[in-house]
Amino acid sequence: MKFGNWAVILAMVSMPIHTKAATTIALINEDFSTGAGVVTGTTWSHNGLDWVWSNVTGSVPPNGTEVYNSAGTGARGMPSSHGGFEVFSQTSGSDPTSGSIWQVAVTVVLPTNHPAIWDGNTISFDMGYRSAVSSSSFQLYNVTDARSIVSQSITGSVGSWKNYTFNPVFTDADAGDTLELIWRDAAAPSIARASGLEVGAVVFNAVPEPSALSLVTVGLGALAAIRRRRS
Repeated sequence: MKFGNWAVILAMVSMPIHTKAATTIALINEDFSTGAGVVTGTTWSHNGLDWVWSNVTGSVPPNGTEVYNSAGTGARGMPSSHGGFEVFSQTSGSDPTSGSIWQVAVTVVLPTNHPAIWDGNTISFDMGYRSAVSSSSFQLYNVTDARSIVSQSITGSVGSWKNYTFNPVFTDADAGDTLELIWRDAAAPSIARASGLEVGAVVFNAVPEPSALSLVTVGLGALAAIRRRRS
């Protein structure tokens, strides 16, 4: 075989050739349309996922979940384009110096049958505040590897939705890993009673790309075709 043919094969293997269109896997697609307001407990379950309220700091743990549909947005001063959930920070009685910080987290598992470079992933959500702007954060955490993938301060306005979109990249080593999406209202204790982080329209799409093995297969197929043509 001439060197030129080998050069063609090597080029084909190294090119980002897609043998088929990438498949989008919807890990989360939640508009909270079944939310019923404040419910006793710390877990709201829907579509096979558990949304868990927990205490981050302070001595006042959450004693209920707050998930609402579009009809419940008016009571929280938010637009009715979709429902959402509230992450609230709570003071202890009338003492503003003993505030507790709460968070809401949901856990998903990446599929195991897609060994590939995943670079078309999207996490999107809307956020805003009920009555007072405070500092808040979003984190995408790999529970399996004990590492943070995304850690971002988020802020918005009272009474309006603001969209945040992230594009995390995964590799074949992440297949099957457990991921946790975490929203935290880090309100200062002095305004904790007035603040409330609202989150809605949460979407998490994973997009596995064809693996390197499939590209090698394309190259070997081309090599075989050249050999047949020369024989």
